[in-house]
Amino acid sequence: MVRKFNDSKISIIINKTPDKNWNSFVSKSEFGTYFQTVEYAKARKKFFGHIPMFLRFHSSSGKIIGQLLLFQTRFALERFKKYFGFSKISSIYKNLAFPINNLNWSYGPLIFDMNYKNDVMQSFANFLKSEKYNFKGYSHPLDGLVFPSQLGYSTKNNSTFVINLKDDLETIFNNTNKNSVRKNIKRAEVRGVKIRLIESKSDALKHFNLLKEHRIRNNLIYPSKEIVLENYRLGKNKGLTGFLALFEEKPIASITFVYLNGYILEEGISRSVIDIRKKLYAQELLRWNIIKWGKKNDCKFYDLAGVKAENRTTKENGIFRNKEKWGGKLIHYLSYSSK
Repeated sequence: MVRKFNDSKISIIINKTPDKNWNSFVSKSEFGTYFQTVEYAKARKKFFGHIPMFLRFHSSSGKIIGQLLLFQTRFALERFKKYFGFSKISSIYKNLAFPINNLNWSYGPLIFDMNYKNDVMQSFANFLKSEKYNFKGYSHPLDGLVFPSQLGYSTKNNSTFVINLKDDLETIFNNTNKNSVRKNIKRAEVRGVKIRLIESKSDALKHFNLLKEHRIRNNLIYPSKEIVLENYRLGKNKGLTGFLALFEEKPIASITFVYLNGYILEEGISRSVIDIRKKLYAQELLRWNIIKWGKKNDCKFYDLAGVKAENRTTKENGIFRNKEKWGGKLIHYLSYSSK
């Protein structure tokens, strides 16, 4: 199904299926992430029943100047987080007959010719107004895109620490906190913690078990085993990977991350009781290995996946300090939602 939205300067082609070049365009964008790929769309549709919309922005001459993966959803998932884990929500969500009344997106739109950025954002705003749905979306922390004020939206300030991987390893290491990062990396190595890539379905299952244990212990929702394994299958060659930490051959911690276009973004982080009780400091060694992997693979930035910069609770303050100690730059960016 294809439809078209015409604006004064830009036309938007909306399709329910991507063309064969969709991922190629994502890869060409400086700000393209895994969350704008066909594989991510497949995972969201399969497990949550979200309906992907593939938007292409065209200039008056027909040139493709931008694109966005947008999702139609039935209700706000956040309302159910405190009642169900993802494993239950994924099946409930697809089967309940709620009306489709929400649009959401992450890290977009992608704009291929920045001379058109204002026109694209204006046209996208007009498109959202025409759809008459509730919406919520996140821009990329580094893209600098801003919605036109007349959209009538609410904004939320978001923050994250980003490590510049274009610096040399010595500089990155020296920018970290001496006591809570540098010493702990050495302690983990001396105590025998080993780090290796997640390279198989079996490894992905180990990560799931660690993640489930970690999130239950911290009273957080966790994804189902099926979601974790399918994400690994779909994403392993499209910009998603991770590391396991092992002690005496047993998994004790893990971090997964996306890295398309050289922008590393943390996803699932887990720490076992063994790691905590024995003070093995596996998470510090995991992050340091991600930095070294990123340098080896010509990545540009390492995003530590969000913090609350102001009015923090005690828990939020702990998360802030944990990420601040890595010496990255605190970046502020906006998310947008309908009023």
